[in-house]
Amino acid sequence: MAIDLGFDDHWDPPPPTPAPAPEKKEEKKPDWQALFVKALKKTDYDGVKEALSNGADPEVKIRVPRDYDYSDLTYQTAMFYALNHIKDTRMMDILVAGGADVNAVDSNKKSLLRAAVGNNYAVLALHVAKYDGVDFAPAGAQKAYELAAEKRHKEPQMEAVYRYIHMKLEELKGPWRKTADDSIKYVSYDNDGMTEISDTFNFRAAKQSRVIRDFDTKSMLTTETYFADIPVNAQGFVREAFEELKKQGGAVKIDPHIPGHMRRYVSRKR
Repeated sequence: MAIDLGFDDHWDPPPPTPAPAPEKKEEKKPDWQALFVKALKKTDYDGVKEALSNGADPEVKIRVPRDYDYSDLTYQTAMFYALNHIKDTRMMDILVAGGADVNAVDSNKKSLLRAAVGNNYAVLALHVAKYDGVDFAPAGAQKAYELAAEKRHKEPQMEAVYRYIHMKLEELKGPWRKTADDSIKYVSYDNDGMTEISDTFNFRAAKQSRVIRDFDTKSMLTTETYFADIPVNAQGFVREAFEELKKQGGAVKIDPHIPGHMRRYVSRKR
């Protein structure tokens, strides 16, 4: 006779231990800085754009072999690399749009503009000079101007570079220039500096002289107008000229009453 001990004789084995979940491998992020340098050296425009848009530093130093042109430098910034080795405005524009410094200097303290002029890259030099934010105040810009002045007689394309830098340097001084106690000149430019317009106001002769120099066509046009013949709506320019002349220490012996002074002189028109 079976004895009932109160136990269930049915035994269920324990559930199997679940296998550990596979470790998730962290996805390797692209090295955008390395990809930037690689794309730059391959002149891969899209690759450079993508790297810059993902945070690559456009000011990273690019190692260049010493057997390249302008190879006294072991490292160059991306802009100097684009200037010296790619020689391409499109790549330079991409770099500038990505934050490259247009006023950067190399290890020899040469600015990008000076390097372009010094290497006879006239087209690239003019392109660099026209970038927004280029600082023409430092000595490097003056040196680039002097180099362009030397080279323009042998390199016709360098004339435009010389004229543009000249315009920018003159703009730093302001448009008004006292030429005598009774005279002051207003200088302005057009056509990227290839046209110079100078208006000289002589308050002793009560006359405005305008000279337009076109350096592209090598022509010059000169006109003279007595103050009495200047239209009323344009005489404000004459008054401004007189005020500027006084600011610059002139007009000591000139009648300060401009309207009356102007009316004293009758028209010379015939």
